[in-house]
Amino acid sequence: MSTTIAPPDPDDRIEELLDQLIPRPGPPWRRFALGITLTATVVAAGLSWSTGLVAPNPTARISYGGSQPLTYVAERNAVAVSLHMPNRSRRDIRLTGITLDAPGVRLVEVGATLDPVASASEEDCTTQGGRTECVSQATLVDPADYGPWPRSVSSLPFTVPAGQDLRLHLLVDPTSCQGPDMLPWGQIDATFDFGDGAFPGWSRTIRLQNPLAATDNDLTLADGTGNQVYPPTDGRADDGLGLLAAACRLMQDS
Repeated sequence: MSTTIAPPDPDDRIEELLDQLIPRPGPPWRRFALGITLTATVVAAGLSWSTGLVAPNPTARISYGGSQPLTYVAERNAVAVSLHMPNRSRRDIRLTGITLDAPGVRLVEVGATLDPVASASEEDCTTQGGRTECVSQATLVDPADYGPWPRSVSSLPFTVPAGQDLRLHLLVDPTSCQGPDMLPWGQIDATFDFGDGAFPGWSRTIRLQNPLAATDNDLTLADGTGNQVYPPTDGRADDGLGLLAAACRLMQDS
């Protein structure tokens, strides 16, 4: 008696190869556990990024104020401006450098300070009906730390603790006595890292939300005493040459 062996079905071979490439679905409990794990991983990665745990991200999910008027600093014979930027991440960050895109001026010096933090002491607290309320007292600031270029300005790199506010100070010198001709003007890119030896060790460059001037209303210049000289407020007609022309006149007259 002879035995006939049927050749293998090509479809079975194809199915076997597909099973190797794409495993068959596991039991429902395993697929549910895998889905929960993947979802938790994506959520954790998103939170780590948005809260600045894995990369410097001080201004995520918030808006913040713009720059102050440009002000002439007589002792430096230059023009200063400051910008406010909070660190709302969960880590201390370090400002290592900036680039300024402002046609008509060159960057002379960059510095930084921390905005004063109001603090509450036990003497400022009252308890009524089992509820304690504390009032923060304003921190006294040395008068020398006011003004367009405070005495306490520190050079870069500069560390900004988590939850505190950075004030970036720029000293610029006009290279043109006319303009700015286009708005927005004075865009700033700031580079941050976590500091020497910190993990992870990479840096990140962030474009600050507000330029030095976004609209015509931002193009203001004050002299060393705080009096506005541009646009003119004493009845004089604007010569049409712009803010940089007014800055050049102040520097030439000093």
